[in-house]
Amino acid sequence: MEKHFFIIEKKKKKYIKKWLCSVPEYQSKQRIVKLLYAASVMLFVLHVGAPTISFLLGRCNAATIGAGAGVGAAMAVMPFAFAKPISVKVKKSCGLPFTGRMQEHLVIYEDGIEFFFHNVDSRYLESVDVYRIPIENLNAVNYDSTYHILTIIGQGELISYDDYPSRRINYQNSQRRFYGNSSYSILMAFDEEQIVADLLRGMARTSKEESNDN
Repeated sequence: MEKHFFIIEKKKKKYIKKWLCSVPEYQSKQRIVKLLYAASVMLFVLHVGAPTISFLLGRCNAATIGAGAGVGAAMAVMPFAFAKPISVKVKKSCGLPFTGRMQEHLVIYEDGIEFFFHNVDSRYLESVDVYRIPIENLNAVNYDSTYHILTIIGQGELISYDDYPSRRINYQNSQRRFYGNSSYSILMAFDEEQIVADLLRGMARTSKEESNDN
């Protein structure tokens, strides 16, 4: 058996967004972002609204409204400029490890699995990280269908290649140690999500032990 599954970006974005809504740190920081956006809108409306009301009351001319709009836009840019990068940074940091991966590709074999992805922080275009775990080390598989996160428990390995075609390994990034109770999570934004989950759970040692007991 050799089955290949590829990530679907649209599903990935949707799943990450849903999962982030359950992360307290993300929610608290998003409130700050929303306040900055609100301040930006209020500053613009204030500087345009006041001259507009005065114009309607006959106390100023159209040029005053234009000047107010220019000042309002200039002032509104400041909180907006702070909010945008904060929002992007918060989403990336709180969404790890899933927001740190690109081009995910899962391969399921008879004797184990391999999970390939490009690390977004890598400076090498051809870099690929590969998580491998043989079936005899696959102790358990937990699947959270609410947030579409599958967690593998077992002694695998993570190899980081600076250049995958030439198999040039980055030994510093490949030093993470895995043990029998080590966990590794994968966002299940694949084209056949339920099939993947069922296959992996069927391969896990705990699943086989439960089947034998039955």
